[in-house]
Amino acid sequence: MAANASSRDVVGAPHLDCTAAEGCPHLRALATIEEIAGFPHAARSYAVAAARCGSGHCCAAQRAVAGDNVARLSAIALEMRREAQPANGDGQSHDATLLRFDRMASIDIVTDQDGNYVERRPLKLETLPSRGDSLGYLYRYWCDLRAASAWEFANIDTVHLERAGIIGRLHVVDVSSNDPADFHYELFGHAVPVPRCDVPRAASIGIWADSLLRDYNTARLLAVPRLHRIRCSLAGIRYHYTRLMLPFQNAQGRVHRLAIAIRQELGDGIKVNPSEQLGLA
Repeated sequence: MAANASSRDVVGAPHLDCTAAEGCPHLRALATIEEIAGFPHAARSYAVAAARCGSGHCCAAQRAVAGDNVARLSAIALEMRREAQPANGDGQSHDATLLRFDRMASIDIVTDQDGNYVERRPLKLETLPSRGDSLGYLYRYWCDLRAASAWEFANIDTVHLERAGIIGRLHVVDVSSNDPADFHYELFGHAVPVPRCDVPRAASIGIWADSLLRDYNTARLLAVPRLHRIRCSLAGIRYHYTRLMLPFQNAQGRVHRLAIAIRQELGDGIKVNPSEQLGLA
């Protein structure tokens, strides 16, 4: 049963304030991505720009002004990457086998005694829109990397992340350990309406932590992208989003990182009316 509009509040993403001590969160995210990918000079370029950004609003929200700046920084970072790349291309896998993506048959729903629930609906990857969709763009970009045997995180081009419009709604998870309890976030999307945590197992709701660890570990073991529509009610807040998980391998051909991209759907980050009866409808 849905709540009346007046009885619930939009939690939404945190305010993106470029005047904070750390600087612009959008550019900081790009700096982190470059650092993870192994390009410290490019990361420093973004970090310096983030520190200098003092407009009072995140440059990501001012596309007319920031678009050229970010594109210019991306070009600088790309040039730095070219200079840092080994000439012989060592460390890249040469396995270009294409993988088949199948839909799982069931919808998974878990609940707990506190009224929390998590619903996961597997989706076919080919249903992602070919145009105008951040997840669709990112998935096709990953497929291009996979076909070229270049699906190491070091080959991620931040220009494509900008074009996808996914910065702020992108997590990067280190899944190199065989123990899912050791998985940790190297980048946590600053524009998603959930509390930041450093490790998935530390999520405040037990069934949510279990769901994250299971999904991340499955993506690691299968080494294939996975797409889910998620609906859940956690600690009095409802979330509704589509999640794309993209695996990235290391030089030994093992999946050691996941890029988790989020598309927020209608009703994401809505407080539940305390008088409303919880349900799955």
